[in-house]
Amino acid sequence: MGAKARGLLGITACTLLMSLGACAQPKTQDGGPTTQAAAAPAWAVLNSDNPVPEFLEPAATATLEADGARTRSRTYLRTRRGDYLDRDFTFDVVFVNDRNPGIMFVGLGEGVGAGPYKEPGNSVMMRIHAPGYAEGFVGVGKQPFDNKKIGYMTVEGTHLARIQKRGDRVTLAIDHEYDGEYAEDMSITIADIRAFAPNLTSTNTHLFFGSGGLYQRVRITEGNAD
Repeated sequence: MGAKARGLLGITACTLLMSLGACAQPKTQDGGPTTQAAAAPAWAVLNSDNPVPEFLEPAATATLEADGARTRSRTYLRTRRGDYLDRDFTFDVVFVNDRNPGIMFVGLGEGVGAGPYKEPGNSVMMRIHAPGYAEGFVGVGKQPFDNKKIGYMTVEGTHLARIQKRGDRVTLAIDHEYDGEYAEDMSITIADIRAFAPNLTSTNTHLFFGSGGLYQRVRITEGNAD
């Protein structure tokens, strides 16, 4: 992935995020309590040949197509478990920002549309725009709107969104133009997720994604394995 033009993405999160107690970090982090390492599980493939994986709640708003899953605008697929505030994990979502000009959301929290725009309520999330929409802006924030820029999606295609939690530290990141081997291109690390989002609890912290484009694969790795 060395050919990717990282300089075009405008990754200046560290200087923008002092108000969050956060700063861009490498994907490998230290500090804070962690659980025992676990090997990465197999990907759950999302398409018309495969049922929705058991770890996700069924959703009538999701459509399984030949090459991925879509949800109706401002609706989301989320995990059955809601205790991820108390767990270490890596949550990976492979997506395609294709014909749909809407915003894609990947986050943790209640993951249910709220307010006049039906963005995920009681959640911390990435808002991922397609390249032709708001210049491909990628922001991280919570309700109410408090987007902090972490970069831009400069091309259509296949990408990966990652949320990684170690102790109370949470990193939200994008691998722009994902080729099967993870390489972080833009990110923000929230130093203390409980302080940043005190509305998250041990029962309402799901992992979720939805709206916007096409979602192809999803994986949750428990513990501190990358």
